[in-house]
Amino acid sequence: MEQVEFLGMISQLLDEKLSPIDQRLATIENDVHSLKEGQKRLEGEVQALKEGQERLETRMSSLEERVDGFEARFDRLEERVDGFEARFDRLEERVDGFEARFDRLEERVDGFETRFGCLEEKVDGFEIRFDRLEEKADHLIVEMRSHFRHVETMLENHQRVLETASQEMSKGKIQTDYLLKKVAEHDLDIHRIKNHLQL
Repeated sequence: MEQVEFLGMISQLLDEKLSPIDQRLATIENDVHSLKEGQKRLEGEVQALKEGQERLETRMSSLEERVDGFEARFDRLEERVDGFEARFDRLEERVDGFEARFDRLEERVDGFETRFGCLEEKVDGFEIRFDRLEEKADHLIVEMRSHFRHVETMLENHQRVLETASQEMSKGKIQTDYLLKKVAEHDLDIHRIKNHLQL
């Protein structure tokens, strides 16, 4: 389309340049018809016409060279446009590559979010288990305190028994073997309680 417009412009330019020559040719023809007796003048006009034709041919040759130059420039311009198109194609490929990489990165981020969600659930589970463990520890502490109070009570009872036994021994009312047996039984009970507490 651009070449057609360019050729139209060249044709219009030629018409403008050739219009004076056409007018001169018309004048020459009129002179030939009106001045047949002036052959020399006619020959001069013919000579001038030949010279004008040579100049016209020279200008046409120059114009053809310019047209050839324009065509060469258009060819180079088309090559540059083709180069730009190739570069744009490569750029589009790179942009597509970036988009693909961003998509993969988003998928990885989504995977991290999922993993963090699972980790949070595990942490919540650990917190629940720790809460239960704390409750068990509280119950164990309460039981241990109860056992300690029981042991203290038994120790106090044993102490009273020993004191009573000591008083009775001093008075000679209780046999020594019986007292030793009771003391051994109490010691065994205390040993069992201590072992139970250590467990």
